[in-house]
Formats: sequence, structure tokens, C-alpha cells
Amino acid sequence: MANKLRLIGCGGAGCHLVSEVGTMLGALGEGFCNVEKHYLDTSTNNISDEMRQDGKFFHITSKDFTKDELSGSGAERRTNASDIVASVKDFLDNNGIKEKENGVFNIVIASLSGGSGSIIMPTILKNMLLRDIPTVVVAIGDSTNGLSAINTLNSIATLHNVAKQTSKPISIMYVNNESFMQGNTNEAIANANKSIFNSLSALSLFLSGENESIDNQDMINIIDQSNYKTIKIKPGLYSLNIYSKEVILPDNCVPTVARTLTVNGVSPDINLSLLHHKTGTILAENAINIYKEHVPIHLVTFVNFFTHEETRLKKYTDSIYDAMHAIEVNEVSGSSESETTDDGLVF
Repeated sequence: MANKLRLIGCGGAGCHLVSEVGTMLGALGEGFCNVEKHYLDTSTNNISDEMRQDGKFFHITSKDFTKDELSGSGAERRTNASDIVASVKDFLDNNGIKEKENGVFNIVIASLSGGSGSIIMPTILKNMLLRDIPTVVVAIGDSTNGLSAINTLNSIATLHNVAKQTSKPISIMYVNNESFMQGNTNEAIANANKSIFNSLSALSLFLSGENESIDNQDMINIIDQSNYKTIKIKPGLYSLNIYSKEVILPDNCVPTVARTLTVNGVSPDINLSLLHHKTGTILAENAINIYKEHVPIHLVTFVNFFTHEETRLKKYTDSIYDAMHAIEVNEVSGSSESETTDDGLVF
């Protein structure tokens, strides 16, 4: 029986991704994980009837009963942060996500540029890592405008703090919408979503438990590299990427651990020096048919990418702050004979 992939969508973008991509992942068939979908948000506006039917929706509400029901964060990360932090443990407990389960792999998905998801996701992640539940992060950055870039940068810094507080290396599949900007914003988002589906479908193949020579512990160890005791892998942010045939890492990034899948007759060679590498063979005929033109496929973790992403984002956000500080609002006083009342009306 195939393993289970538990997808947890956080905030509007995360929920839509789990709904769209999760449905496609669930239809991949033999050789891939079964899919379970969860949705969390501070607003109900992003939750369709279909999402309510095919998954489990958890509406984050205020713990202060004197306040109105939460209705989103409006891209301001501070707005509902305290209520989110207070509610996430309830979500985990209500859904029985209390400890590591054999054959169950967890993925938390969110936009780093939004107001709710960028708080929900790291809060869930921290709680899961403290329970030693292996969890992959799918994070969508955005540097197409000032507020989104600032939120993305601060969300990456938040994930770094989670790594330090839990003493865990965090495995992150990251895309930035800006890198897909060849047309309009909607096209960029669609292309980013396609990229995420391609990565998650390959990850589902690796995690399925139906491949020869790669078992569940092999996959747990690449998701949570703190399991290694002989080799010491420091807490921090690690990129987790999928490569077909040849691995080309970003400049100045250092690989740590990798897993490779191939089919009979195709060499599994990988062009990297690694702390640990394990190779397996795809057995399911359906999965072979889907991936036979792409093998060997490599799942690789590497470090230092987020240092470079931070530098790039800081350069942009510093220019945004400079522009904000340069804004001057000129006075508008009305006509030369005008009078202003105490109510601010000008006559």
C-alpha cells in the first residue's frame, strides 16, 4: 500500500495550491503517494465548497471573544499573528497530528508574501518539528512589488528562526513568482503552480514507499537531516530540489544529501560530492511510464541558497524603504478666501 502525503495549505494561496495541485497529485496513480488535504485560513473567502468537501478546513478564529470573527489579514502579517499562534496547536490536535506516523509524510504550503499564510505555515512547522514529525515546506516568494518582497524576506527570516529554535535543518521547496514573470502576474502564478506540481509529483514518487532500495527511513533522513548522527548537518534552511539527469546547483550552494531514482538499464550516476547518497529503482509500471524519459531523477538538498535570496531581496526592499522615506505629501488648503470648520469642512 502506498504511503500518504498530507498536504496542509496555509492562507489563501496555500489553500488554492493544495486544492489544485493536490487533486492532480491524487490522480497520478500507482507508484505515487495517496493524498490527504487540509486547509487553514483566517478567512472563509478563499475556501470553496469543493475544498470543504475534499479536505478538512480549519477556520482560525480569535481567542478573544470580544473581537469580531477574523476575515483575513490583508497582506499585513501582524494583523492576526497572535490569534494564529494561539490556534495552530488546536488544528494539529484536532486532526491527530501529534507524532511521527509510519508511512505518512507532511508538506506545509504557503505564500511567503501574504498576511495569514506566512504566519500560519511557520507556526505549524515549528509545532510539527518540535514533535519530530518530518515536514517539507513548499514556499512561494514574491518580489514583484514592495510589500510582497518585504513580507517574503521577513518570512524567510522567520523560517530561519524556526530552524534555530527547533535545532532542525528545514527542507524547503522554494519558488519566487518573479522568476516566472514573462507575461502578466496571473501567468506568472500559473507557471509557478505548474513548477510546484512538477516538483511535488516527483517528490510523491520518492515518498511512495514503492521503490526498490529506498525505504521510508531513507526519505525521512533527507527531509529531516538531524536524524544523521555520524555526519553532523547544522540547523538552518536547506533547499530541496528535483533534477532530471544532470544536477546544476545555484552558484556557491553546497549539496549535503541526495536520493536518486532510475529504471533498469539507466545509470543512476550523480555529478556531485555528497555527505550521503542513496539510489533506488522505480518498480511501478505507471510511474515508469510517466518518468522513463526523465530518469535518473535526483532529489538534492543544498545550503546557502537562502543567503543569496536574502541578499537579493534586501537590495530591493532597501530601495522600497528609501522610496517610502522620500515621499512628501503637499498641503491642499483650498481657495484663498476659504474657511475651515471644526469638522474639517472647507467652504
